[in-house]
Amino acid sequence: SRGSVSEVVRDGVSGFLVDDIEAAVRAVAQLAMLSRKRCRSYFEERFAVARMATDYLAVYRELMAGKEQGRPGQVADLDARL
Repeated sequence: SRGSVSEVVRDGVSGFLVDDIEAAVRAVAQLAMLSRKRCRSYFEERFAVARMATDYLAVYRELMAGKEQGRPGQVADLDARL
């Protein structure tokens, strides 16, 4: 559960987040519990091209609205939304 893994994997849905070797071994034993359908559904909700493009457009619009109003866009705040 380091780096961007928690942003990509939903624990118990599309994989398992673990902190050590022992937890990884336990997670492997639980792989059969994952639903391929739920995993695919989660992927499509988060990473489908249309969804991601829509999210990026929303961020760009907010940044441009801030610039037009004479204030810098809040890139750090918007980055957290993605």
